[in-house]
Amino acid sequence: MQKKLSLLFILLILSCKETKPETIQPSKSEEKKPINNSSISKDEKKKNSYFAYEKWSSINKEDEVYQKSEFIVQLKNYLDEPNNIGGKKIFINNKEIDLIITDAYVLTPFLFADGYEKILLIQEEDESGVYGYIFYYFDKKNLIKKGYLDIAPENIAEIDKFIKLKNEITSVSVNILTDKYYDTKLDEIMPSHKYHFSISKKTENKPQ
Repeated sequence: MQKKLSLLFILLILSCKETKPETIQPSKSEEKKPINNSSISKDEKKKNSYFAYEKWSSINKEDEVYQKSEFIVQLKNYLDEPNNIGGKKIFINNKEIDLIITDAYVLTPFLFADGYEKILLIQEEDESGVYGYIFYYFDKKNLIKKGYLDIAPENIAEIDKFIKLKNEITSVSVNILTDKYYDTKLDEIMPSHKYHFSISKKTENKPQ
């Protein structure tokens, strides 16, 4: 009897050694893949991109020349006496891009950049205050679009404390950072959340 029990015990041990627990391996599709930030598309990154305010590295007030690296802005007086028309010509790197016909006494340029894309704002102002901002969008120093912002700060504020420019995939939108702003077109103070401005980056097809 004792021999039989010993034999059964040995057989039981052997069977336990031969029986291995089943291990379930995850399939390749189930394996967690590490997140690769480089795989994020440029379009996805652009959704959260903003133009940064760039202070001019050089300003010549007498000649109205403003420079930041290789981006040079110059404002030149323009007067057509026979037609009683006055204003300023805008030059970028010695190339005329626009003629501003205005009654404003002071035109002040502000620069925003995001990589090779740039926004130039020309603030129109006189003794009564700010009229608004002429908006230029550049891609690799080439002027693509022009617009106008009929806005002014309710109280005196630095430009980067007043507005923020969001660089979206196909457009640029303007966010006002203060609670209220002055609508220069309606001539009244408005809550900032009601202001919406967006301009397409696409060039408009000119008629042949």
